[in-house]
Amino acid sequence: MRTLHLQLGQEVIYLLMSIFALATLILALYATQAARPPPPPPPPPALPDTDKQISDLGKRNSQLLLDISALEARERRLVDEIKKLNDKPPIITLEEQQGYKFESGDASLTADFRDKLTREKVPELLRYASTYNVNIIEVIGHTDEVPVGTRNSNLDYMLIPFLRSGASPDTTQQLQATDNAGLGMARAAAVARYLLADPGLKALKMQILPLSGAQVIDVNDALSTGSDQKEDRNRRRIEIRARRGN
Repeated sequence: MRTLHLQLGQEVIYLLMSIFALATLILALYATQAARPPPPPPPPPALPDTDKQISDLGKRNSQLLLDISALEARERRLVDEIKKLNDKPPIITLEEQQGYKFESGDASLTADFRDKLTREKVPELLRYASTYNVNIIEVIGHTDEVPVGTRNSNLDYMLIPFLRSGASPDTTQQLQATDNAGLGMARAAAVARYLLADPGLKALKMQILPLSGAQVIDVNDALSTGSDQKEDRNRRRIEIRARRGN
């Protein structure tokens, strides 16, 4: 019996030693694991191609500059259009001392009168049409206060046919007036018909309208006093005004 107890005691001692050794091994492994450095962080994501980004931004910037330039050009065009709508062309005055002369009481255009109109005033009216966007030309005949005299007028019958006849502007057809109101209209009609026949103005489809200021409007754009019944070449004039239709 004593021998059996001794054997059991040895076996227990061996078992305890094995457990102790195993525990020591486990602790050593744990300590080794704890002392190991952490794994390195994952590498950062790859950066995009910066050269391509710079190139794309450059292209976008160039397109933006082109868009800005186009908008600025459009703005200038709109400003010009608004300016045309707001501005008015100056009045053209045909004065006797400039060579635009009628014979006393007469409404026919001399050859020199017609030539000066073609060379000097038609180009001016064409520029006005482009610069100010006008489409109506008003021709206004003014006279002095000297009475025309007693004679028959043919304006009631011939004025409109005269303007619409399409005849050559240097036709011998004559308009006759019996007063200054009619004489102003006859002279305006003679100039208007000449302008109506001009190819350049005709191509623009300009409306050309004769009007009479007669003797009532002085050279300072004031109503005449009616007390100056003598010849005055400054008051005998044709005014040409260009405007836009309503």
